[in-house]
Amino acid sequence: MGHNSRLHILRQPGTTFGSAIFDYVPTFIPDPGVKSKLIAGGSSLQKTDDGEYLDLSSNHGYNPADPVFGGSYQLTLRNGDEYAINAATGDLASITSLNGNQLDFTGSGISASNANTPHAPR
Repeated sequence: MGHNSRLHILRQPGTTFGSAIFDYVPTFIPDPGVKSKLIAGGSSLQKTDDGEYLDLSSNHGYNPADPVFGGSYQLTLRNGDEYAINAATGDLASITSLNGNQLDFTGSGISASNANTPHAPR
């Protein structure tokens, strides 16, 4: 990770196995004052001798765009709304409000999880 990177790979507390193996989790650190939270899909990772972080069940190197790691980011705003973002394209996939209503965005249009919001084709 570069000096100015916003993604940090943090060691999970209490995950020592023997004396040298740790589980790590990808974590975004927000700028001071930012109350939103960005989460990248992923599971516990292990660091290899060459500094790469691997998912041991799939042997894939960490890349949030890889479907093994969910292929998406979740941005939670301070009001509780959740935005699902396609990690490969950066496209907005869905917005879910705090009360559970959801808008889905696809190439064919916008649809809602409830009948009160009309379907909006593109």
